[in-house]
Amino acid sequence: MVFCKYITNDFLIFSLYDQLNCSPNHILASEICNNLIKEDEFNMQAKYLKAKVLDNQNNYQESIKYYTEISNLQPTFKNVFFNKGFANLKLGNYKNSITDFKLHLLNSPNDFESNFNIGIANFYLKNYSAAIKHFTKSLKINNKSTDSLFYRALCYNADLKYDNAIEDFNTLLKINPNHKPSYLNRALSKEAIKNYAGAFTDYTEVILMSPNYKEAYLNRGKYQLKQEHYDLALADFTKAIQIDPNYIDAYQERIKANIQIESYQSALLDVNQLLKIQPNTPEFYILRGSIYTLINKLEYAIKDFNKALKIDQFSLIALLERGNTRVIQEDFQGAISDYSEVINISNQGSSTYKTALLNRGITKIYLNETLSACKDLKRISEVNFSNSRNLYSKYCENFQSNI
Repeated sequence: MVFCKYITNDFLIFSLYDQLNCSPNHILASEICNNLIKEDEFNMQAKYLKAKVLDNQNNYQESIKYYTEISNLQPTFKNVFFNKGFANLKLGNYKNSITDFKLHLLNSPNDFESNFNIGIANFYLKNYSAAIKHFTKSLKINNKSTDSLFYRALCYNADLKYDNAIEDFNTLLKINPNHKPSYLNRALSKEAIKNYAGAFTDYTEVILMSPNYKEAYLNRGKYQLKQEHYDLALADFTKAIQIDPNYIDAYQERIKANIQIESYQSALLDVNQLLKIQPNTPEFYILRGSIYTLINKLEYAIKDFNKALKIDQFSLIALLERGNTRVIQEDFQGAISDYSEVINISNQGSSTYKTALLNRGITKIYLNETLSACKDLKRISEVNFSNSRNLYSKYCENFQSNI
């Protein structure tokens, strides 16, 4: 760490601290600020620099209080809205951040950083059109900004404007041919427009450029998995895991590939490894339980779904999967109980809700509770979910007057 040289004049210390952006002894700087504020509670310079000390300590919540006080009393104080906007951005207060940066732009309309940061805040809010607008403004100020190009391209991708995204990635890679995330994301854009050869070339280009770049192997493996090239996909996922033995995403993708080729024991080994890396993750118990169901180890499956529910009692997927497994065990009442709980606590428009309602109706048919089953099937057939209308027509014609 580089320390500022302290001299006797407090404001000269602050001037050095402010202008050189060095890293002084934060405790001493904070004490000096506190003493000056104690002597004069309207000392905006001291409060501003106290806020900057807090920023450098990543204490953005407290720095915002000082910036807010300054902006209320002296709204034209140098950079106060910019710094407040940046602190809000760091805390994920994206809407407040946008407001602050826009206030800063009133006095500095051509400020690159403010336009870029408004773009970033809108990106995280998923306001992609607004983000594109401000990244474009930042590029008018600095057309060589690889960050602006990269994030605008990501916004175009999210907005399904893949050709625009590819154009931005192309421009960025002319400026910086070694920008690996651009190759990976350009490949995703190319996949989206079914340029599979181009996507594969981009993934491979990154690997040639950086043989230990785990994300490249992961993404190329996912591409191979979509193409049903299972051996090639497994090889890429395995390479990613060799680079990072705790790479959770790679294990999850390798599990998918092994399930596809019915290599269930290999899939179970990978889930067990995931549970060593993150022992209290309900999704991993659900995954292992689902594999146990596939290989007809139903008691083991139920135990894993129970473990998941012990960690997260409202896990809809765990309840749904346990219900499905109970149907296989012919524990129909237990299955209906699970499906009913999913129906009671899930959003009625969700696929989980619809699946539970359909499965509960089918399970009631097994129990010859046809009238009750048809009430479920009627509700789900109204949105034509899965095979619900055919089932309703098949089993419920004689009960329509009672439903």
